[in-house]
Formats: sequence, structure tokens, C-alpha cells
Amino acid sequence: MSYRKDYCVKPISLVKRDKDSVKLSRVKSLVKLSASCISRNFILRGLHCEDRNTKKLEVLESYFSPLPWILRGVVYSDILKNLSRQQDICLTLLPETGPRKCESDHACFLPWKLFASQSKLLNLSEVFSEGSGGNEILHFVLDSEPESVQHFSKLVLSSCEISSTNLSYTYEVTDSIWKPQLHTLFTKLVNISHLVLKYFCDDDTLSIVGKFCKNLHYLEIHLLPETMKDQQLTDEGFEDLIQYQVRHPSIKEINLKECYSQSVTSRSTISLSEIPSLHTLHIRSFHLSWISLQICNSKRDTFPASTTLKNLSINFFTDGSEVMDTMKNCFDVVPEPRFVQFLLELIPLFFNRLERINLDGIHGDLLPIKDETLRFLKNVVSLRIKKLPRLLELTESLPRLQELELYYVPFSTTTFDESCPSPLPPFQSLTKLSIYKDSFRHSILLSDLKHLLHATPALRDLKIHQLTIKTKRNEDLDNINEDELINLFESIPHLRNLTTLHLILNDSRCLTERTLMFLLSHCPWLEDLNNLLYWNVSYDTLDVKYLTGLGYSISYGSRYHWGLPWKGDDGTVYDPEAPVDRF
Repeated sequence: MSYRKDYCVKPISLVKRDKDSVKLSRVKSLVKLSASCISRNFILRGLHCEDRNTKKLEVLESYFSPLPWILRGVVYSDILKNLSRQQDICLTLLPETGPRKCESDHACFLPWKLFASQSKLLNLSEVFSEGSGGNEILHFVLDSEPESVQHFSKLVLSSCEISSTNLSYTYEVTDSIWKPQLHTLFTKLVNISHLVLKYFCDDDTLSIVGKFCKNLHYLEIHLLPETMKDQQLTDEGFEDLIQYQVRHPSIKEINLKECYSQSVTSRSTISLSEIPSLHTLHIRSFHLSWISLQICNSKRDTFPASTTLKNLSINFFTDGSEVMDTMKNCFDVVPEPRFVQFLLELIPLFFNRLERINLDGIHGDLLPIKDETLRFLKNVVSLRIKKLPRLLELTESLPRLQELELYYVPFSTTTFDESCPSPLPPFQSLTKLSIYKDSFRHSILLSDLKHLLHATPALRDLKIHQLTIKTKRNEDLDNINEDELINLFESIPHLRNLTTLHLILNDSRCLTERTLMFLLSHCPWLEDLNNLLYWNVSYDTLDVKYLTGLGYSISYGSRYHWGLPWKGDDGTVYDPEAPVDRF
């Protein structure tokens, strides 16, 4: 019995051909198709299970030797992706008997040796678990001649076996095994410039890094709450690293945004700025804890101010990600307003040469509007904030703000008048504005959105994601229609200069082909028009010949069932919740 598949095709985006030809290239699709075929056969024959003592290595190396290295990397990524998908399917069939790993061990020796051993990136997952793929690769590297591994410049080490229940056992029993191995590894990989340590790191590890990684430029540490209780990553470890770096400076950037160890305090954070080569630092707000105690024990003028640190990024609290459930029992993720106020007063004192400040995830209620805060804001270049009703009053205090991400559109007390400019000064440097679904109210007023957009004369990149925009009609609030949406762009002249537009409204009836054609004619510099999946635009209504004449190429997506995600021409998977367009 035959049946018809529920097949759908829909435009995804419009892209200028001369801007992103790779994204629309069919060659990329052919590469992915070839890689998918090779990886599928590789797994079906069980070759991913071979260890470093396999007798098939020589035969397979001669067989795959004609394969270009650019394709080998895609094959290796596809093998890891397929193994991850298989394990996810198996895990869904098992009962929830305990916490699952945050990342699975998918690294395999034979695929790595054939397809990724000449890459600059060496990614070793489950590096300390005997018999795992990452451990097999580690032993292969340790047994290799130093000259054969000099091409590795980026190293990622992770061990997801470590948890709060078995961490002490893992580190106390195997301490004499893996730390000498780590010592030997860093001795051989002398050209490592980027190092990422995931889910394992203690003071000794950091000391080894400082002693042997002489060419390190970038250091990133991930420590989730369940892995930090017994590892003892403290200020002592950072003190050793700082001592080595002060004598032989090389590190340019340190990223601790995913390090949830509260044993790392302001003692380390402030001392890190003494590294002469360090110019970028990413931290969480509680990494500046105990700063008040330091102030009480010393005079403010006695603290050494950093002369090289130019960029500072502070994350104040999480955004409800998957780590939130494990964090809630460890500490309060939302800092107190008094702490934030004290912090913003002292940061310019310790880091007085800052040129760029990124505030990520701060809540407007925690941002005190006072002179000390306003002086701090003058160097802020990117800001992600949950709610700040007085945002438009801070335009003069944020003269260097370039990127703004909002989850709340401030209310406006005045009526928008196209002929009369706003009495408030604009954000002169703001080029990228992202507005996401308002978690504090179900919809926003069109007039409020107009006031906000009017204050962004330099805007080039606009993203409006899943908003419900309403307007008043006969004292009632109704969703805006297509004419009002078009009028929004006509009433604000500088929106003609947009180069990128990402527009998703909860009511897609006003996003039709008419809106599309208007935007293309009204915004002559527009290069990307994204996420047409949510628009009321179909495959057979677009004037492809006209769009091609304007220099645009159309990226299409397809799916065989309404419950499946959309898949682009280049293999990219898109949001499965996008509406269906049948024909």
C-alpha cells in the first residue's frame, strides 16, 4: 500500500550572494552528504570500537589517504554526532535512576587517527577513564615522538565521569597516574596556545599549566557545581599560575564564565590583572566575593591597578540553562543589590585602563542609578539586561554601547511624533539591538517599540524575536497589521540603513510577501533577512526571478512531516516549532 509523504518546502532566509556564498553553496551540501555516507559505513562495520592496537590502521590509512583533509574533519564530526545520537536514543529507553552525564564520551581512537590526527585541535573527552576513546588518544600522543605532535595548538581536556559522589575517589586513587601523564602531555605539546579544561581542575593542575605551557594565550576553565565540591580549585592554584606568568608572560585571555567554584575569590581576580600580557578577562560576579573584606583590611590607594587589562566581561546570573537545577542547591545565583553597587564602584579603581566592559545577565533592579554607576557605564560596550525601565534615560551614560540585548521594552510616557524628535539623546554607538520575548508582560505596545528604535540612529543589526506587538484601536488593544508594521519602518528613517534583520512575531499574518518586498526596496543595504520560516511566505509565492535580479539568493528548508525539524539546503537543522506550509 503506497502513501504520500507530507513533504513541505519553505524559504528560510535571503542572503546577498557576494556576502555569504559558502552558506548557499551546494558544494557544502555535497561535502556533508559524502561525510554522512562514510561515517555511516564506518559505524556499521564497528570500526569506531577499535583501539590503538588495531591491525586495521595501516590498511585504512592507505584507503583514506586520497581523502582531502577538509573532508576528513567533516567525516570525524559526523561520526561523533552519530554516536551521540545513538547514545541519546538508548538513554531515552532507560529509567531515570540517577543523574546523567552532562557530556558523553564519543571520542574514538581509529576515527581520530584517520580523520583528525592532523588537525590543530586535540579534543580529549573522558581523558582519565581507562579504555575510553579519549584515554586511548592520550596514550597514543604520550607514546609518540615530540616532533609528530608539534602541530597541535589547541587542546581541550574533559572528564565527565567526575561528580560530587565519586570525585574524591577519582582524584585520590588516580592522582599519581593522571597528573604525571598531564605533566608529560604538556611537555610534548609545546605549541599549545589555547587550553580548555572541562569538568576537572584543581590547584595542582593549574600549577602544572603555568609551569609547562610557555606559549599559552587563552585559558578557559569549566567547573559545574557538582564537580567543584572536592576538586579544591582555589586562590592558591591561581597564585602559582600568576607567579609563572609574571616571570614569563604569555596569556592574553582568561575565561572563567563557566567556572562555578566559589573558592575563587577577588584575591585571584584582582591578582590576575598583574599578568603583563593579559588584556581580556571573563568572570562571574561571585569571583569578586570577599572584595569588601580586602577593602576593610587595606587602603584603597594601596591596591595595584592593572595597566594592561583592557576588556572585562562579568556574568551576574544564569539565564535558566540546563545547569540551573544543579546550581540552586549550591548558592544563590542572583547577587544582592548592595554587592552589585559596591562592585560597580570598585571595578574602575582596580581596572582603571578598561576600554570595553561587557555586562551579561544583570537585572535592572540590581543596577543602582547613581554617579558611581554612571561613571562605570561609560566604558560598557555590550549589555544583556533583563529589565531596566529607565533604559532610555541612560543614553548619555552609555556613549560606547555597541550591542544591547533586552528582554523588556521600556514603557514610554509620551506619544511618538515623527515630526518631533525625541527629547532624550540617542544611543550614538549602538549598532546591534536584540529584543526577545518579554517575560514580564504578554505583549508590548507599538509606540514603546518606536521610541526605543528611534533612539538607535547607528543601528545596523536588528533582531526582534517572538514578540507580540499591539496597538490601540478604538480604546482596544489589537495585534498590529501589515500596514502598521510597514509604517514602523517608514516612520524611522535610519532603519533604511539596516544590513541584517531577524524578524519573528507571534502573529505572522502581518509578515507576508508584501512586507518582504517592501523591506528589500526600503532597506538598500540589507544583506541578510533571516528566519522566513515564521513568515506567511510560501515556496511558490516568491518572485524568484525578481529577487535574483536584486542580487539575493534564497535558502530553502524542507521536512517530510510536521513533527520533524526543518532542514536547510546545507544540512542545517532549524526550529521544529516553525509553522507548516503545505502545498
